[in-house]
Amino acid sequence: MNIAHILPNEKKEISNFFYDVFFQSEGKQEGLTLQELTLQLTEQIQDPLILGIKAHSNNEILGGLFLTQLQFQEGIRASLLAPVGVHPNHQGKKIGTHLIEYAVQYIKSQETPFLMTYGDPKYYSRFGFQWVSTQSIPSPHPLSQPEGWLLKEISSDMITELKGPVQCVEPFNTSDLW
Repeated sequence: MNIAHILPNEKKEISNFFYDVFFQSEGKQEGLTLQELTLQLTEQIQDPLILGIKAHSNNEILGGLFLTQLQFQEGIRASLLAPVGVHPNHQGKKIGTHLIEYAVQYIKSQETPFLMTYGDPKYYSRFGFQWVSTQSIPSPHPLSQPEGWLLKEISSDMITELKGPVQCVEPFNTSDLW
């Protein structure tokens, strides 16, 4: 397995991958939503605020994730880790673990103080993510599942409380995703 950055010319392959992953796990509507989101993210991948990472082997995508910038009112920036997906045929092989560990190392190299995700607390707690209230760290839009707003501190500077609004990259700037 190799880990590489997603390239702009992979938009169809990446968006179809995320459709398949989320269609199989969450249903058709979620598959379509993630297909459109990842198509937009990949179309804008040359923007320095967006990074896509994939795990692949023999020209097959095994897993993928995106890191995008969040900008807080205080001038603090963070990264959002979302979406993350591993093909159902390859789950249980530590592919997601390798991708997330790679992403965390990348964030550390960029001196980004913290990483956020919006997902399953049971899964992400394995990587040191902890629930945080939107009163402490606001989300770009109101959350339909506030228990999924998760923080991983990267630097030793304790994040206490930030004020809204928080800005996200354009593909995430729709309340339907939150």
